[in-house]
Amino acid sequence: MLKEKSFRMSNTILIIDDDPLNIKIISAYLLDNEYKVIKATDGYSGIRMAGEFKPDLILLDILMPDLDGFETCLILKEKNETKHIPIIFLTALTDSESIGKAFQLGAVDYVTKPIEFNGLLARIKTHLRLYKMNEILQDEVELQTNKLQIANKNLQKLLDDRELLIKELYHRTKNNMMVISSMLSLHSNYTENADFSRILLEIGNKIESMALVHKKLYKSSDLTTVELKEYIKDLLDLIKSSYNSYVGNIEFNLELDEIYVSIDTAVTCGIIVNELLSNSFKYAFPDNMDGKIIIQIKLLGSNEVFLKIEDNGIGIQDNIDIRGSDSLGIRTIIGIAEDQLNGEIVFKFEDGFSCAITFPFDM
Repeated sequence: MLKEKSFRMSNTILIIDDDPLNIKIISAYLLDNEYKVIKATDGYSGIRMAGEFKPDLILLDILMPDLDGFETCLILKEKNETKHIPIIFLTALTDSESIGKAFQLGAVDYVTKPIEFNGLLARIKTHLRLYKMNEILQDEVELQTNKLQIANKNLQKLLDDRELLIKELYHRTKNNMMVISSMLSLHSNYTENADFSRILLEIGNKIESMALVHKKLYKSSDLTTVELKEYIKDLLDLIKSSYNSYVGNIEFNLELDEIYVSIDTAVTCGIIVNELLSNSFKYAFPDNMDGKIIIQIKLLGSNEVFLKIEDNGIGIQDNIDIRGSDSLGIRTIIGIAEDQLNGEIVFKFEDGFSCAITFPFDM
């Protein structure tokens, strides 16, 4: 009982009614039940007092001069300082249109006159409890929202730090690979053994093709995937610069879809493209003859990638056992295509040489 009394005495009710007798009767009943009461005899005074005293609940008549209850309710709900206060209409209007309009304007309840005071008291208690529970819930939501914002901020910092660390790792990896490639290039220029010089150059190209992946990742906003189209175009420029004396009269035709793949797939494709283009540059067009190289990368449906490099050079013997070849480059291409990409590889020798690989899409 003491708990209920304390609960009531903590609540203030504003009565807005143009009939002084109604205000007197309702006030007396509420005071007997130990609620605090403030009174207004018109809508304008009620709006002012609601903003000043911040009551816990408003009892509002509809039929008032100058500013009726509906207009008063609308203004109260538009003001930030009063829009949260629950409003119960007390009125003689019993038509469904008035009742519907009251709830549409934001009232929590609608009591018709003559007032049954026990019922009114029960509704007041219910809406005050709901109001208090809503305040507690809003405070808890605000508290949890603040905690979540702090957690998100901390998480974002961790993600930013992780991204910075990964970018630095890619950058350092690329730089280390380029140092190794430069050292190999330097040694290839100073060695007198032409075969050994060529091997050093080819190894350097392979390392640079892998370094190019890390360079792209370092500059990208996505640290997990590489766009094959731009990677292959940059890789082609890199290889052409290494075989400048071989490519003077070669025309390049690029048919490249925009496909994003994992780091491993990009590196693997780069090694294959490097091997195939190097072979074309070295062997397909002797004596600086004219020629064409076609590079295709296509997305087949949603789960396969088609990679093909084709030239119209002098080709190789039709009856050669390509899988039995002692060429390290050919064995590397076959091994990578089948074992690492889980793909199917097809060689053709008509009007030049072509290698086509179909492998599962990994993204």
